Order: sequence, then C-alpha cells, then structure tokens
Amino acid sequence: MALTRPLHDHRPASAFADDSLPGYAGCLALDLGEESAMNLFAAAWRRLGSTAVLPAPMSIEEVLSPLFRHLAPPGRRVQITAVIAEHGELAALAAFERLGLAQGRPLAVSASWMADLPLAGTPLVGPDDPDDALARLIAGTTRLQGTHAVLFRLVPNDPAFGHLLSQAARRLGVPPPVILEPCERAALATGRDFDDWFNANFARKRRKEFRRLAARLAETGKVETVLRQRGEPLSPWIQDFLNLESAGWKGRRGTALACSSDSSRFLAESLDRLDERGELLFWRLTFDGRPIAMLFAMVTGTTAFLGKIAHDEAFDRYSPGVLLILEATRTLLARTDITSADSCAVPGHPMIDNIWRDRVPLADMLIAAPGTPPPLFAVIAAAERIRRPLRATAKSLYHHLRRGYRHALDRA
Repeated sequence: MALTRPLHDHRPASAFADDSLPGYAGCLALDLGEESAMNLFAAAWRRLGSTAVLPAPMSIEEVLSPLFRHLAPPGRRVQITAVIAEHGELAALAAFERLGLAQGRPLAVSASWMADLPLAGTPLVGPDDPDDALARLIAGTTRLQGTHAVLFRLVPNDPAFGHLLSQAARRLGVPPPVILEPCERAALATGRDFDDWFNANFARKRRKEFRRLAARLAETGKVETVLRQRGEPLSPWIQDFLNLESAGWKGRRGTALACSSDSSRFLAESLDRLDERGELLFWRLTFDGRPIAMLFAMVTGTTAFLGKIAHDEAFDRYSPGVLLILEATRTLLARTDITSADSCAVPGHPMIDNIWRDRVPLADMLIAAPGTPPPLFAVIAAAERIRRPLRATAKSLYHHLRRGYRHALDRA
C-alpha cells in the first residue's frame, strides 16, 4: 500500500519537489510532531525497514521515531530526511545533524545522527533502484540543511555499501567517497552448534575457567539464565534493567539510562515497538531470583544487534556479564533466521573482543553534495582527517584529568 495522495499534499517548509528524474516526487524533512503526517508515514516507514537492501538499525521506525522525539536536540540542527517515490512509497530515509564551525568543522556537513548510540549510521534504502534512492537522499539532505557534504558514520566498510555509495556518487557527478577511520568490532557468525563454537573458540584452559566461574556462582545460590518469551510483560524487564544499570558505575557517573527521563522513555518505547514486531531479544542471569546481569538485542533482517548490558558489581568475581554473553551466544547460534550478530561494542572492547572472534568492518564515509567543487570537498576531507586525531587526544586528556580529579577527591 502506497502513501497515496495525502502525502504528496503534505508540503512543510522543509520540503521540495524534484522532477529532474521521473519516478520521484521529492524530498522532505519529517516533522514527527504532526500526528496526521506521521499516521501517513509510519506504515510506509516500517515497510521500508523490512525491505531495505542493508540492515539499518538506527533508521528503522521502531528506533528512530522515539529516539528523535525524546533525544533530538532542540532547534533544527537534527532532522529526518525522506525520499518519496512518485507512486507514494518511501525510497530512502535517515536522520542527519548539521555540523558546522561550532562543532569544529570549517564548512557545514550533514552527518548521520545516532544520539551517541554506537549502532550504525546506515541509511534505509529501498530495493527499487537503491543507487538512485541513496543519491537523492544525499542531494535532498544537503539541500534541506544547506551543507556541502554528507558524513555517514559507522557504516559497513564492505563491498555492498561501498558499491552503493560509489554508484550514488557517480549519479550525483561528485568525486568518489572518502573512507575515514576504518575499524573492526566484534561480531558473531552463526550457522554453528554452540558446543562446536565453544570448543573451537577457546583454549582448554579458558573453557575450564568459564565452567569454574559458573560452578562457583551456583554453589552460593540458585542461578538461572532466562530468555524473555514474546507476550510476557515487558515493563518489569525494562525496569529491572534500568535499576541494574543505574546501581553500577554508569549510575555513579550519571550516564545510566535511568539518569535521564528522556533516555528512559526512549528505551521503553523503542523496545516495546520492537517487541510488537517480534524483533526483541532480552536475557537475564538471576541469582536466587534477582537479576545480576541483563542484556537485550534487536533483530533487523537476519542480523542481531546487541544493545546495552548491565550487571551487579557485587558479583564481579564471577564475571556475570561474560556468563550471560555466553548464554546469549547459545540463543543466537540456535536461531536459523539469524545469520550474524553485531556486538555494537567499541573496537577493541576488552570483554566481547575476546569472546566473539568474528569481526564486522566499519568506517565513516564522506561524500560531496552535488555542486560542491572538488577542491572544496578536498578541504572538507582534509579537515576531517586532521580533527580526528586531535579529538582523540583531547578526549584522552579529558578522561585522564577526570580520573586524577576523582582520585584526589577520594584521598581528601
């Protein structure tokens, strides 16, 4: 079912028609505050999410819609751009933030917006002429935001997305995209029996240590690993997770989800929507009936993306987070509809990198807006290359000073 005529009549100020290529009606920035417009968009947005050529966990309606409403900064710096086909369906969609001099860039660019959630900045692109749909998303976003380039953050650095973006650049008549900060993060390739994976993945000494930790924990109380069943009330699981996370170091630092009512509302709404579609997995490790570790994941297409994990620090000597990851791995390997799992952890994470040995290649990719002169795009790319190591150094210095300050307070 297409969006039909009412969508074509929905023309907010931040929209334009594009008749340069038959088959496309135009591009617009979604206003999620207009309920009537969202009623038209929601179903088509979900269809685009289910037919997209690449998994795009941050761009599906069940995640991005509540994320935008609850966590987008005030003003118009962040917007959701949608490309509309002439027949009324959505052809492409993603969220972008406008970054300029205030964010350390000499020229304004549109960058994938993820609200500090390190999943993936992959846009939703439909299967009908995806190269052109992506090209129009880039052109439309830069026109709506008045920017000179698009920075896709944390996108797959693989032939599938690379070819798609290169073809979009060719259609736009701009230079080839620039790859920035290539990295790898832990992943799990499925299609194996858990016991075979466990024995092949770890040396005998390590396997023995995992079993010893589980046995020692079980000696002190009743231990269970529970996978939430669809239809089971979700709210208690979310509340238990929020309580568990906020009781640890994230709560003390003020970064736990429960420390922000907006973050808590986003989590509850997003997980509820994913659960309605059967795309939510939730595990907990319990000790005498109370959770000591919890983890959730979302399933998009044939890929599972891990969300946050939380554990009770009083049980650190038993590594409850590791024990739960192993049980989650058992679940994922048993699912015939899941071909891979992305840890969504920072590259080099000391825990998950040593458990999941497969890797997913990622990078930021920069592409020029149509009409941006190649020399100007070269300046933008050079500025990106320069600012990244400077940013990393500044971040490292900040955390070093912060640790020193806390240590001084502890001694005072």
